Amino acid sequence: MIALSGPTFRHQTTLSILILIACFWTASALSGTKEGPEALFPDSSIVDFSFLLDPPAGKHGFLGVSANGQFRWPNGKRARFWGVNISNQSVFVDAATVDRVVATLARAGVNMVRFEALDADGGLLEDSAGRPLRSPDPTKLLMLDYWTWQLRQRGIYYYFDLLDLRTFRESDGVPDAALLGRAARPYAMFDPQLIALQKEYAEGLLLHRNPHSGLRYVDDPALALVEICNESGFFLRPGALERMPPRVGALLQGRWNAWLLARYGSRERLVAAWTLRDAPGAVLDETEDPARGSVRTPVLCGGGTVAGDARLSEARYRDGARFLAEVQEGYFREMRAYLRSIGLKVPLTGVTSHQFLGDTVASLPLDFTAGNYYCDHPAFQTGDWQGALHFSDANPLREIGINRSAPTVAALRWGRRPVVIREWAQPWPNRYRCVAPGEMVAYGSLQDADGFLLFGYHVAPRPDVLGDFDHQADPPVWGLMGPAALTYLRGDVRPSPTSIALRYPAADVLRAPGTVGDVLKLAWHVRVRSVFEDWPGAESWKPSWPATMQPEEGMRSLRSQKLPAGSWDGSVAVSSTGEIVRRTDRGVLIVRTPRTVVISGEIGGSTWTAGPLRLFTRSPVGTVWAVSLDGLPLSSSRRFLVKMVTNATNTDQRVTRAGVGAPAPYRLVSSGRAPVMTSGSMTPGGLRLALNNRLILAFDLVGGMWELLVDGNRASLFCDTRGATGSVFGHRVTVTAGRVITVQLAKDRHVSSPNTRTGKDHR
Repeated sequence: MIALSGPTFRHQTTLSILILIACFWTASALSGTKEGPEALFPDSSIVDFSFLLDPPAGKHGFLGVSANGQFRWPNGKRARFWGVNISNQSVFVDAATVDRVVATLARAGVNMVRFEALDADGGLLEDSAGRPLRSPDPTKLLMLDYWTWQLRQRGIYYYFDLLDLRTFRESDGVPDAALLGRAARPYAMFDPQLIALQKEYAEGLLLHRNPHSGLRYVDDPALALVEICNESGFFLRPGALERMPPRVGALLQGRWNAWLLARYGSRERLVAAWTLRDAPGAVLDETEDPARGSVRTPVLCGGGTVAGDARLSEARYRDGARFLAEVQEGYFREMRAYLRSIGLKVPLTGVTSHQFLGDTVASLPLDFTAGNYYCDHPAFQTGDWQGALHFSDANPLREIGINRSAPTVAALRWGRRPVVIREWAQPWPNRYRCVAPGEMVAYGSLQDADGFLLFGYHVAPRPDVLGDFDHQADPPVWGLMGPAALTYLRGDVRPSPTSIALRYPAADVLRAPGTVGDVLKLAWHVRVRSVFEDWPGAESWKPSWPATMQPEEGMRSLRSQKLPAGSWDGSVAVSSTGEIVRRTDRGVLIVRTPRTVVISGEIGGSTWTAGPLRLFTRSPVGTVWAVSLDGLPLSSSRRFLVKMVTNATNTDQRVTRAGVGAPAPYRLVSSGRAPVMTSGSMTPGGLRLALNNRLILAFDLVGGMWELLVDGNRASLFCDTRGATGSVFGHRVTVTAGRVITVQLAKDRHVSSPNTRTGKDHR
């Protein structure tokens, strides 16, 4: 883990030909030119980014949270995390595979792994014969022990989630287990029997002693973060309130009536409180009386509630929402207290939603907030993960909606707590997924977020092919993980100097639909956080605005106060730092900082200038990422990397237009097979790249993937497209499949005068 306020970065020594030869097979695998074992787990780059890590993980002690809401080590140094998710089925593999994967992650600069859904079917709660267990299987724990030990040695921290996809069973003593659904969402937040089982599982996992380290997991500071539950909550899943199995329904109704009786004392006072002067009418059925426990449980809009239901009357609905938020908050308090009681020291979270305010205000007991960002999540005709996969093939850079990257990150910033996007992806087969790493780094840095974990890294089975969330062999995404790690962990993109707080009164939180509003669009420009007015100390937030404010009004207010606000003209969104430009009219993102430049999106056919770089490409969609490796500005760096990725597909992958009534415009007909192909082709004048107004690369190439490493007076090029021809600093070269081409440069390498103005120039 890199300490951002700590000692100066340990930069790489001069990269030698031996290092380049050593990574030859991985570059070939990433291009999709090989099959078999040698094609598995390709490196992100020809550059080894493991210098970002600070092994062994845990050397600084247990992670904590500072008063200003950042992850800090005991010595006060800040911690940030850039990593991946490894899911249940990928964990239980042989030791040799673990060694290979951990080495690959380290080379990509990954400093955190979240182990996702360890409690799912086939995971820790089943033995090797598939028989269900109540406590983690000792044999499977040994495999997890080996993973965490190897990660620890490499300087990679790990993150556990506790209740994720568990199937509760009658053998657990749950009589209606078959009716609860996976993880019993959200019933596991209030059923004492289910909460007891969660504690039992947590104890079995966290008090287990790893034989390699000699430490119990609660005592291992390499375990940096823990998640109580995954994607649960009443407000996220309102339909669950209307189809509760009888046993859990009776439990919740009992708590609800006790809450009403304690609050109002009698049926008469309850009726008076719920009856509004301007909306008279029945608010209770004749049979409903809290003293008899007969007041029906609350409902939330969005769950299929029938219009006219008395439970939707304003005051009754508001009390119902308040009660449900308090139940969730109580669950988090109970679980946090229990985990602390067994010795767990690290920050805790629970994942609900970022759109529904009732979920977010219930998160007060948690140490950090966490959530997801997905663009073009798979959709299915007949239900979740059933039938053909459908997708929209959207380019998010053509939008500035509140469900896109920057507002999603900002929506998770409640109060003074760190924020982790613990799952992010623009899944295959979306053709624009190469824009996702740049979006995460750019807007995550602008919002000063604390961690980003790609979902996911697939280890078994078939890691040599692309899948919806399987990025381990995906050049458009995995090929940028190393450069992105350096840009993010080094802090190349500055946080906004302007920060605002949005105030949410109880009336907004507890009134349907209780969702975040358009004001979050300000996150494209400045840092945004939210605060619930009922929270202790809420009045101390300055400056703070009502969350009902419109983004245009907010921009005018910032300018009137002469605060950096960036700009929005209807087609171009510029951050308050001036470092991030989002061209919604062109579907392009430009990031320009002294040490990093990114040009991403629908960039084909035009010349783009960003900082010292000037690019022309005929590739319709792609990302070019340039990053200084010696810490100097790109304009004067003697050691830097420039990499370009475009699109990739499985061999024989087939997609078609979906029919009328389909859940998304495109349907995956066949996922195809290995190898993964980037489909580069030789096209005259396809690519020209200049640095400091001097031509450094000219290639007859469209599509494919390439990277140029400049190290002093040596330039090394890898390109995955066989037979592509061009020049590197004026040296004529022809690509040989899977080989790194190295040319010696003149002492003054900036000698040629380019003419890169092919087509219209865009900035």
